[in-house]
Amino acid sequence: MWAILNAPLMLGNDLGSLQPWLLPLLTDADMLAVQGDFAGTQGRRVLQTGTLDVWAKPMTTGELGVVVLNRGSAPASVRLSDDTMSPLRTVPGLTVPSIGPTSVEVAGEDAVLLRLHG
Repeated sequence: MWAILNAPLMLGNDLGSLQPWLLPLLTDADMLAVQGDFAGTQGRRVLQTGTLDVWAKPMTTGELGVVVLNRGSAPASVRLSDDTMSPLRTVPGLTVPSIGPTSVEVAGEDAVLLRLHG
């Protein structure tokens, strides 16, 4: 969520003692691209359905950064489309790229980050 919200990430621990799963997450190229997009546009929740929350933000690259968060314990899926992103189009000054239909499945208590191209 920190990446889609353009929030700074501060670690208050010894980097040499990070859990093995954490370093690849913190250095993921897509994660860093979405978080570090220099427009600084914060993501907004565009859809809440069942246990899924979909957050999105337009990026200066013409892409759309998207996070799908599953708050439930079972896997869930959602279909993303231009209609899903319509709440972003109501924000003055935002240019939101069109996207083709994309299906996303998210494991329980997990999240998926995507960079969708217009």
